[in-house]
Amino acid sequence: MNRKLFIDIIKDIEKAPTKFDIESWEDKQSPCGTTHCIAGKALVMHGFIFKETRRKSQFMAPWGVTYSTNAQVVDWAARMLDVPARKAEMLFYYDNWDEDLREKHENLSEQLRELKDAFKEAPSQRKKRVVFKQIKALREKLAKVAIAQTRRKMKEWRDVGYEN
Repeated sequence: MNRKLFIDIIKDIEKAPTKFDIESWEDKQSPCGTTHCIAGKALVMHGFIFKETRRKSQFMAPWGVTYSTNAQVVDWAARMLDVPARKAEMLFYYDNWDEDLREKHENLSEQLRELKDAFKEAPSQRKKRVVFKQIKALREKLAKVAIAQTRRKMKEWRDVGYEN
């Protein structure tokens, strides 16, 4: 397990929780600016560049090869984190999270979707600012849930011998 990278990702999420979104490798359309999931952060921290075309989203590796499927992104991010892809999926997809944290995430995500819709439909800049503050607060809560899951899995993996 690449403990240093895990810690760097946690620190990055703690430093800018609104830049974290477990549901997207990279989202440039977020009201909070560009966001990344855990896999996206692992790749970006290793020099991968996200590119979006009309047809698909993709990551370009520092050596010039482009990866565009979920399986490829999971595989490379797992390699960077030095854990088996099957284990890494327990972090990358919230559907695989521990039940208590998954439920928290789902509840917060539903609220976030509603706020994103409210942001798009806000009749004035003043109203958009109010909704944006609410979006930011929810993103911070979602980030804390993801950090809790990451720390929990790091401890489990260390206990079963994935620690380097």
